[in-house]
Amino acid sequence: MDSDSRRVPLPSSLKVAVIPGGDAFVKPLDELRKERITRLFPANVSLHFIAYPHERCSLDDLTESIMASIPGEAVIAGISFGGLLALRIAESRPAILISSGPRFSAEGRARIEQQITALERGDVRAMAAPFVSLFRSPLLRTFGRVRLALKRPLISDPAYVIHMLRLALKCDSNGGRGALARASIIIGEHDQFFDIAENAIVIPRETHMLPIENPRAVRDALTEILRASSARA
Repeated sequence: MDSDSRRVPLPSSLKVAVIPGGDAFVKPLDELRKERITRLFPANVSLHFIAYPHERCSLDDLTESIMASIPGEAVIAGISFGGLLALRIAESRPAILISSGPRFSAEGRARIEQQITALERGDVRAMAAPFVSLFRSPLLRTFGRVRLALKRPLISDPAYVIHMLRLALKCDSNGGRGALARASIIIGEHDQFFDIAENAIVIPRETHMLPIENPRAVRDALTEILRASSARA
């Protein structure tokens, strides 16, 4: 970021529409997860959380539903799968992607296909288990394995989740060069789901779980992105 943008204060009226990751269609966001996302943003930013539609729909209908939910003056920020959707919307307006990118990596696509297979055979634990390995911290990986062994993950509607995971794979690579050039991307160096875009802000050593394991790094990057955006406005 240039020195001029660093001197520009963030406007107190700044609004950000947040498109959450796939965990929000596995199970609707609760207040704890909303608070975790809120901590990623500067304190004076007003967040508007976008909810996924409850019924199955096409990718175009999903995109239109989300666009209709975004306040006209809001900055768009998408997390993980939400970042791919934000990039589709960014054909007409800039977007911020967090732990996301313009396309899934080969590893990411394989992980999603494994999730679909696990849910099709009714094995919710097998669907959730690979997420434990995403953490950089050995302590968090151990905690996740213990928690998974003691408590079966709750999923609102497995058939709906399968449908949304398939939509995620269709959403891959649909952003476009113009949208990608205007987007700001924050991603961990070792993200297991997404290819790293050339213009991304890469956080060293971090994984797809960057927002959970290093929220301060995300918040610092978001603050500079939003400040630079305000300076250009």
